[in-house]
Amino acid sequence: MSSMRNSHVRSVRVTVAVFLAKLRLALINRVLAALFHLDNKRVVSHIVRQVRTALMKDFVPFHLGLQHINRQTAIEQYQTTIATILHTNKPKQLCVVADETYLFIQKSSNNQLQRKCYSMHKHRNLVKPMILTDTVSLLLERCYILCALGPFFSDYKNNDASILKHCLYKNEQDIVNWLHEDDILIVDRGFRDAISAIKHFGYEPVMPSFLKRREQLSTDEVNYTRLITKVRWVIERIWCRLSENYNSEKKRAKIKTAKILLVNGQIKQWKYFNQTIQISSLRFISNYLDITCALINAFRPRPVSDILAGSEIAYRMLEKFNQQNDIQIRLSQVAKE
Repeated sequence: MSSMRNSHVRSVRVTVAVFLAKLRLALINRVLAALFHLDNKRVVSHIVRQVRTALMKDFVPFHLGLQHINRQTAIEQYQTTIATILHTNKPKQLCVVADETYLFIQKSSNNQLQRKCYSMHKHRNLVKPMILTDTVSLLLERCYILCALGPFFSDYKNNDASILKHCLYKNEQDIVNWLHEDDILIVDRGFRDAISAIKHFGYEPVMPSFLKRREQLSTDEVNYTRLITKVRWVIERIWCRLSENYNSEKKRAKIKTAKILLVNGQIKQWKYFNQTIQISSLRFISNYLDITCALINAFRPRPVSDILAGSEIAYRMLEKFNQQNDIQIRLSQVAKE
């Protein structure tokens, strides 16, 4: 980091270690001061502020954000063959996955801020960041975070759909110009009210089907939802619901079964985001999230070289997509008899 220098109190290496320990282990400043043999917690606070500023200036712009990577590179290097086969119908179409999660925060003494951060759904104070990622394959075992947006308030005015519409209409990080017409935007059912806005900007929304007061989905709708889940699960693994605890043996077994080899490079293991964040740190959450995502992009394990991996699986899924449900047909015939 060119904006930092060694001093008689600490070296640049020590300052980075202090900052990463705070994010990774969620230790308080007093404990960090004892671990790194610093004078007091005020020195730690000063170090954290310096490193945060330096990383946002010298590191994050080169590893995170829509301006650090062009669209063509995202297609050629980070879009999996499975996503291309399953969801694109034109050459050079980009598939982007969007989602939000919750970061729990302390209750503020400011009544106006407290009301904006209170979620009627979770009955807690929280903020909601959003990230955009590329697609991923179980065979490729990789993912790439394109950008992190927010965090946003969590009151009734800020659901998933309204936040996405805000990002599009306000052109956050120049997203409207970065994406091209007919690009694929993969979202979950919470973005249903933003479908018209996505189409308004010329993008193609891909979202699972709804029951609509039926007992079950049709065969075509179920198969279509499976095609979406095949490429969308990556963002759930990146978030891994930051507010949840993933230390249980059962949940670790599920992650291992899913062949997630990049567990150490996912946001959920940064314990700072697993705890209730102090209200005094609210203004820095955006910086901490950007730095964490940039670290994941920069130091994740090297992906395999075969970018065509998974094409056979994708073609088999498309082949089975239009197959009729013989069991359902047989049951219908029996019911009529």
